Amino acid sequence: MEVLNGTKTAGLANRARDLFQSYDFEVMAPNNADNDQYINTVVLDRKGNLDNARKVADIMRCTRIYSKPDPQLDQAVDVTVILGKDFDGR
Repeated sequence: MEVLNGTKTAGLANRARDLFQSYDFEVMAPNNADNDQYINTVVLDRKGNLDNARKVADIMRCTRIYSKPDPQLDQAVDVTVILGKDFDGR
């Protein structure tokens, strides 16, 4: 999975990566989202398997889950998390 920081809060994606790794998820190096103005965290299914996205969302108590398969994305990415201002690091 990949974790993207969609806020101005430095280190937020690193905290999320640590959280997911504690649940034995394989997480790519955190990165920044396309902008830093995300209000709400979103979980994107990248492979057409919403069950994987729901598992990730459940850990974060995120209700915004979307299926957005992307064949151009790295094959290792099943789920993308874009952190919004509503994510408190837990």
